[in-house]
Amino acid sequence: ITTETLASLNKIGTTDSLYVGQTLKVPASVDFTFNNAPNNTPSATSSTPAKSSSASSVATTNYKVKSGDTLIGIANSVGVSAEDIAAVNSNFDAKARLQRGQTIKVPVSKELVDRHLNDEAVSYKVKSGDTLTGVAQRYNIGLGDLAAANNLKTNSNLILGRTITIPAKGSVSASASSKSSSTVSTETNSKSDSAPATSNSGKKLGNTESYKVQSGDGLIALARRFGVSVEDLAATNDMTTKAQLQRGQTIKVPKVTVSYTVGSGDSLIGLARKYDVSTKELADMNNIAVDTMLQRGQRLTVPNR
Repeated sequence: ITTETLASLNKIGTTDSLYVGQTLKVPASVDFTFNNAPNNTPSATSSTPAKSSSASSVATTNYKVKSGDTLIGIANSVGVSAEDIAAVNSNFDAKARLQRGQTIKVPVSKELVDRHLNDEAVSYKVKSGDTLTGVAQRYNIGLGDLAAANNLKTNSNLILGRTITIPAKGSVSASASSKSSSTVSTETNSKSDSAPATSNSGKKLGNTESYKVQSGDGLIALARRFGVSVEDLAATNDMTTKAQLQRGQTIKVPKVTVSYTVGSGDSLIGLARKYDVSTKELADMNNIAVDTMLQRGQRLTVPNR
């Protein structure tokens, strides 16, 4: 089907970005198997240049890596895979460790990068057929949050052509946050009165830092992202493994990096092997040359392993 047909069927624009978890309507006759079996791929060797050509034609947005960012984390935040990001960046692969301040290309719109990675609000021009509920669902944000960001009521009608603000992912107005906290507290107390707490056999993690829960985050997804068990992550935060996280909530997660004091006999190559990174990655992490001679007592930044 054409892009225009699909857009019309879902009452969205042909250039609108799609979001993880968004539900789309498609004709019942659509065959989704075509991506897995290209018709014109005579051999493995001929498919390689095609992939390169495809990657080079993908629209991308530049993003400056922040402290604590990982390739998988960035990919999850914007709804693509680490491989998708690596494909549009010729200087690293899907297993690369990113450095703070590094500029990378992300194969999504600037709007998506601004909201999900830079925590910035964006503007949206109301189209024919738009409703507050529909826009909230499209951007995967709460109806109350969207209404509060635009000084509207949750049952307000949108005016065609007017520009509204889509709040940054994870941002909640004070009033909306207060109402949400009150509701959550009431629901939690109600549940605790009627059901016993789930026991947790995990152990508390060391070397943690604070993390602000984003929209769509769950204990299982965060445990996978940080390479720990759900039980350990739950225990570290004094909650059960079935606890529901709330956007804006602050929890403890493993630090991406920790400080290491150089001991006698330590070398950059040896420490790189110990922490399963390349010598260059470890050197870049510490802003030193790969052939630097380490001094006993020197402090280095190393992966939290």
